[in-house]
Amino acid sequence: MRYFLACLCVLLLSGCGGDDGPDDLQAFAASQAERRGFTAVPNQDNVSLADLDLSTEQDYAEIRLVFTDSSASDYEVIKAFDEDIKASLSEAQLFALNTETTLSGYDSGCLPAHCVIYLVALHGLQTTLVDNLLDLRSFLGDINTPAEISFVSPESYYYQQNEDGYLTLTIWSDCNGNSGVDLVQITRGGDVLVQQTLATKHSNLVC
Repeated sequence: MRYFLACLCVLLLSGCGGDDGPDDLQAFAASQAERRGFTAVPNQDNVSLADLDLSTEQDYAEIRLVFTDSSASDYEVIKAFDEDIKASLSEAQLFALNTETTLSGYDSGCLPAHCVIYLVALHGLQTTLVDNLLDLRSFLGDINTPAEISFVSPESYYYQQNEDGYLTLTIWSDCNGNSGVDLVQITRGGDVLVQQTLATKHSNLVC
């Protein structure tokens, strides 16, 4: 699942009047993608476990969101890889999965509150907890498929494969009312390198 909080912030900023840059960054990015021959990054809602080329074999994985002022067990599963696989897990596997919780994450959001996003994977009865960026990169291994782009760069909406990995168009925003569209290189190793800022704008809307 593309992290809905980031998307919401981008959409709100795109809808507010700014003093520079294109009014609609979504439309600007789409036009740039069409002009450059880019393809839409797969939305995590439509990604299955088979679409991921992970560093280790996994039977099942899920992405969770939890508010850091709550109990670690009060998490919400925001993406399952895949629902039909989860339905076939044994009671012992579900127990192992459900007892793997944390209040740390490789991504965060939910301002003005605070939540984190993390991942739990399952192979047999062995669980893997991914709650920081270092572990995320180790879990993914090389970025070999377009479905993996949103893990390392959730702001990326369009991509084009090149010899170094994937060139993407990102739509970003910050808490000072700034937003923009960048051309970004995602390396095979998962580094996210800004190549060029294509557009920026400022809004009175802040976090």
